[in-house]
Amino acid sequence: DGYCRWSRSFGEDATLAAFDLNGDGRPELIVGGQRGVSVWNANGDLLWERNLGGHVLALHCGPINAQPFVFAATDLGELIQIDAQGHRTRTLELEQEVILLTQLDRADGILAVTRGGEIVPIKAPP
Repeated sequence: DGYCRWSRSFGEDATLAAFDLNGDGRPELIVGGQRGVSVWNANGDLLWERNLGGHVLALHCGPINAQPFVFAATDLGELIQIDAQGHRTRTLELEQEVILLTQLDRADGILAVTRGGEIVPIKAPP
């Protein structure tokens, strides 16, 4: 209907993604910023936030093995996997900064694209 239900200022260098993390049928807004990741529901309520220790350069949200996850790449060279409740489940050290995260049709991992142009497949843990 074009009505603005809520608004927030996340800073000019925020990274945004939308995905239904909690299974309610409505996408949450996932925001990456200077210190980490925050997740907001459709009403504008903060669901959770996590300090990742570095600036989030890229975000991706999607299912891995049928479970929703947030992936955040930081300027510290880390790729961090966070579950739908906001718990860090895995941290990978990468040799270059990641500038883009994406997922193929297969739901068993993601692809990270580095500043140097390298494409790094990230497989889901067994």
